[in-house]
Amino acid sequence: MALTRREMVTSIAITGGILAAVIWAPLHFLAGVHEIPVVGYYIPSPLDFVAVGVVLGAVAGLALSMVPDEADVKEERPLTYGDLAPQVFEEKKFGVLFNIDRLGPAYGAAAYRILFDALADVDMTGFRFWDGDTNATLFGSAREYCIAVHTVDAARFTLAWNAVSEYSAEGILPGLSRFISANDVEREPLVPAGRIDDNGDLADCTTGWMIQALEESRSSRS
Repeated sequence: MALTRREMVTSIAITGGILAAVIWAPLHFLAGVHEIPVVGYYIPSPLDFVAVGVVLGAVAGLALSMVPDEADVKEERPLTYGDLAPQVFEEKKFGVLFNIDRLGPAYGAAAYRILFDALADVDMTGFRFWDGDTNATLFGSAREYCIAVHTVDAARFTLAWNAVSEYSAEGILPGLSRFISANDVEREPLVPAGRIDDNGDLADCTTGWMIQALEESRSSRS
C-alpha cells in the first residue's frame, strides 16, 4: 500500500534520528573515552544531541503540519453521493444542515418549516427527529443548525432523501453539503425532538415551535 506524504515525512524524520544515534553516538563515545580525534572536528556533548534532537523534532513537526495527507484532502473536497449513500441508506438516517444567519433569530422553527415543506409529499409516519446546533457552531467555526431524520421504512426513507435533496429554500445549505451521514449525526450534540405517530401527529415533542412549524406547513397546502 502506498504511503501518504505525511507518512513519508514521518518515516524520513524517524530514519534520520536512527542514523544520528547509530553514527554519532559511537563516535562521541570513542572520542570521549579513548580520546581518539575524529577527523579533527569538535565532538558534541550529550546535551548537544538533546538540542539537535529538539530542533529536528520541531522541524519534523512543522513539516507534518504543513503537508496534508490523503485523509485531509478527502475532507476538503466536495461530498459526492457515493460518499454518503452507502452508510446513510444502511442506517436510514441522515442530518440536514441549515445556515443559522440566513434563517433568522427563530432559526429552529424556520429550519423545521423548511424541512416539513420539503417532506410535504412524503408519508412521515414513524419518522423520528433530533436537532441542535452543530459542534462547529458551538466552537465558533460555523453557524449551522442540524435536524436529523430517521425511519425504519426503507421506501419512505428513500422518498425523504430525494425530497430533501431536490428542495430549495433560503437557509438550507446547497447541494450535498446540506447532508451529513448517520455516523456524523451521532458525533453531533443533537437532542431528541419528536416523532410522527400513527395518526400523523407529533409525539414526544415538547417544543412548541416544532409543532407550529408542522401545522403551518400543512395548512399552507390545504
